[in-house]
Amino acid sequence: SRPQVFKNFAAKLAAAGGVVAPITRLEVVVMESDIAGASYFEEDAAGLLVPAAAAPAPAASNVLCATNLPPDYDAAALSVLFRQFESFQEAMLVPGDKRVAFVQFADAAGAAAARERLGGFRLAPGVELALAFANR
Repeated sequence: SRPQVFKNFAAKLAAAGGVVAPITRLEVVVMESDIAGASYFEEDAAGLLVPAAAAPAPAASNVLCATNLPPDYDAAALSVLFRQFESFQEAMLVPGDKRVAFVQFADAAGAAAARERLGGFRLAPGVELALAFANR
């Protein structure tokens, strides 16, 4: 069953030193490091969370990973930002790290359009939104 698959994956990843934070509503698993230890995110000189250079580029999907969020941003603020895209469905912050969120669309084309138009969007002075396709 699907819940058992997540439990098995979480157990294997934890045994290898990774961290798993499942977001069941979006059915996306976020991890700090994979079994091989490759980091998907790292902090830059300003302390902002950015995709790691060694991270594999995920294929287009209907879910975007949003990083570099200001501390005062919440799911409602993100929803207002992404609601302009017809296929937008939901925005959810990652529990435990409010600098990262996942934004779900009905299709990959909607996610791609949002990524193209809002990638680099200035959310606050000196803070630009980073968007990448999320791994499924």
